[in-house]
Amino acid sequence: MLHHAADVGRALVAAVQAPVEGSPVFNLNGVRAPISDIITILHRVVGPPAQGISAKPNPIPFPDDVDTTHLDIIGPPPVTPLEQGVASTVEFFRDLQSRGILDPAEHGLIIDEGVALDMETAQTA
Repeated sequence: MLHHAADVGRALVAAVQAPVEGSPVFNLNGVRAPISDIITILHRVVGPPAQGISAKPNPIPFPDDVDTTHLDIIGPPPVTPLEQGVASTVEFFRDLQSRGILDPAEHGLIIDEGVALDMETAQTA
């Protein structure tokens, strides 16, 4: 299950403010999507710099559904559509990089012609 951070934050605030006794568990249903869907969206949102992003289809086993017994207490959790969540996440990181807050080198990456490469791959190329 994929959850956009803002959706999780809103659900956590609702859970903290809920008038309940004890400590109920609030499992959030999210968007189920294979990594290939996320990569397709990244290619669309980012454009040519994302064309090198790929993954082997190796799905992580996950149940078809989660126990949402207590969600009636906090109401239906917000669910950001996958494409919107990916696009806003890309924009968030672009903003950090444009302000000099995100330095790819601190994460083992270099930028070559607008494409992020891990340093090991870049050195062998």
